[in-house]
Amino acid sequence: MKEDRKKREGREQTLVIVVLLFMLVLLVVGVTYAAFTYSKQGTKINQISTATMTMNYIEGTKGIVINNSMPVTEDVGKQLSGENETYDFSVEVGITGQQALIYEIVASKDNTRSTIKNENVRLYLQSGPSPNSYTKEVLQPTQYTPLAAKDDLDVSAGDMVLARVGATSSMTTHYRLRMWIDSSYVVGSTSGEFYITVDVYGRDATIAEAQGLQ
Repeated sequence: MKEDRKKREGREQTLVIVVLLFMLVLLVVGVTYAAFTYSKQGTKINQISTATMTMNYIEGTKGIVINNSMPVTEDVGKQLSGENETYDFSVEVGITGQQALIYEIVASKDNTRSTIKNENVRLYLQSGPSPNSYTKEVLQPTQYTPLAAKDDLDVSAGDMVLARVGATSSMTTHYRLRMWIDSSYVVGSTSGEFYITVDVYGRDATIAEAQGLQ
């Protein structure tokens, strides 16, 4: 009788150990899977948060460089699609309640490496509701035009505002930026270069402020 009881207790202890080991395996697998999933999510950049809204700027390589490029006409420039000729990115805005957001898309010139003058460079920005659907002309071909002083979104003097956008509801907008050398540029004996990076600046706003912007 006692021996049967001992056997039964032994089997129960073994069962408990097996269950605990199984739960431990599940826990380890779960943690590993969560870490793997997180590593695939990427990084959010230039995040601005309040209690009711978040703006995420999702970017790739961060900018465009003109290097050993030849001058082209505006019609050609607006159709460019090669490496270092376009830069695709998106801006995602999440809003709840009666709130609004204003953001600016900003190009920052690298003055230490750029040798081509501002007036010889053209930037052209389009937008659309999804990737490769850039049907709206946000910025017509325009020379690099630096701000004379810091603006109300803390964009620094010397940077160029490509677009100022107001949002009163959640939305994701996809953008394509093109940059080229204007056809009036006289090519010298040495190649010229022009480097920019792209960032997004934003702030909370009233609905009245945001309405009417792009």
